[in-house]
Amino acid sequence: MGSHHRRRYCSWFRNHFLLLNVALPTFAFALFLLNENVFKKLTSNLFIHGYFNDALSMWLYLPYINLLLSLYPHRQLRITSLPACITVTLISGLGWEYLTPLYRTGSVSDPLDLVMYTIGGITYSLFAQRIKKSRTQESS
Repeated sequence: MGSHHRRRYCSWFRNHFLLLNVALPTFAFALFLLNENVFKKLTSNLFIHGYFNDALSMWLYLPYINLLLSLYPHRQLRITSLPACITVTLISGLGWEYLTPLYRTGSVSDPLDLVMYTIGGITYSLFAQRIKKSRTQESS
């Protein structure tokens, strides 16, 4: 594999990865708005009222981190692997759920929120891995 192949592969992956990191948060925000303005009014389901937005949050947070990392010109840092996504998700979730209540009144911890964050992180990783896999299959 020469530099031409690497440049072509990286360019394709970068463009599709950028698209994922713009489209997925847009989709998550649209689902959030639907949840707040439609779904919650139609049902009293506990998941819809308490956890759906938490699962969507990683579809905003991880792409945001990856977009910031893409601005770093000297290395191609990305959080896409399952272990990396779970690690970032758990560290962030632990902070949100257990540190935030220490200084913000009215904030409470909910361990199921951590589960929802993790599910969101896992699905983000699956989307990112799917992009890598489809490129690998396309080039062979």
